[in-house]
Amino acid sequence: MRSTDKYEDVALLLRGTIKKTYRESNSLPWPPTADDLVMSLDELLPSNLMRFLTLMISGDADLEKSEKTRRLVLSISQDIYRAVTKGEWKLPKHILLCTTIRHLYHSKLLATILSRLSHCETYDFGLELVTALTKALNEVSISLCPQIITGEGNYVFHLEWDNLNKITTNIHGSNVVNWTGGIMIQEVKPGFDAPNSLEIQRMLPLYERNKTRSLKVDISETLNTVHIYSRVGPKIPEGAVFTSPTANSKVYSNCIQESTIDYFTPINQPFTEYSVIKELLKQYEEATMEVGQEYVLNTFDLGGCMKALPLIWKFPDEYEKHVVTPGPFHTGMNYMGRPPSGHLQESSHTDILVSQAP
Repeated sequence: MRSTDKYEDVALLLRGTIKKTYRESNSLPWPPTADDLVMSLDELLPSNLMRFLTLMISGDADLEKSEKTRRLVLSISQDIYRAVTKGEWKLPKHILLCTTIRHLYHSKLLATILSRLSHCETYDFGLELVTALTKALNEVSISLCPQIITGEGNYVFHLEWDNLNKITTNIHGSNVVNWTGGIMIQEVKPGFDAPNSLEIQRMLPLYERNKTRSLKVDISETLNTVHIYSRVGPKIPEGAVFTSPTANSKVYSNCIQESTIDYFTPINQPFTEYSVIKELLKQYEEATMEVGQEYVLNTFDLGGCMKALPLIWKFPDEYEKHVVTPGPFHTGMNYMGRPPSGHLQESSHTDILVSQAP
């Protein structure tokens, strides 16, 4: 029955529609992935409220007429749905904004303010989400992320580590925190079509949501010290020759697809320690074996090579599948810094670059 207050009629109608839509919607899988959050809001959200907001904001019922109007309507409508359901309906805007605020600013206060204004989920929800995703990813693989292709689709899988130092300033002055960071780079075989993540089954396991906001990690904070005594040189097979890079141009030209890049968990110790080099070589090998590649391709700067190569030469049986190469950037910088035979001692780097230009 209609009341004499038309505002009450409209408010109760829209409130009932929102609550009905929420009851009929599918529950959010835990932990949600990016694919779970990429949903058609036009199909999920009540059309009458969308139309009401579009008319109120722009005076036109056509939501597609203005991108700005569409963005505002989708944002405001999700805030209304969250408020009506008292925060029980977890929608993409609030989840994504919460995780973005945490990663960009690491501020619980800022996330709490936005959450109280119904703009995003709570800071604690963000911790629960990150913890659940970490647990799920570790169960799938401790070395690789889901976007790295294993098996026949892999063309070349190589890994690079370098120092990841952070300069800090405190009451005692400036200081440097030494970390070691690594990335994995994969080239996919030309013509190989990776399965569309929206068309295949979910890769990450599902859990029942709980209040867990951290994981217990049973590893030592520092690696065991490693020393290399009586260093030995490489054992090059008889008749071995170095292949000119131009001979591999055909191989490089076939890599026409974009590379897939992901990151290893940083090691909180200096890159120049043998214990760190030994640990990252171990992580290299585990990741490469999981991909299904026979040889472990390692790239270091000159300092990394000076630590990794003696370790590999000292224990050839343990690292027989490892190939260590210096990066092209560091090789070029080494050449620029040490011109051959002193011919260019009086020239600047600019002169060298100009003279090499076509």
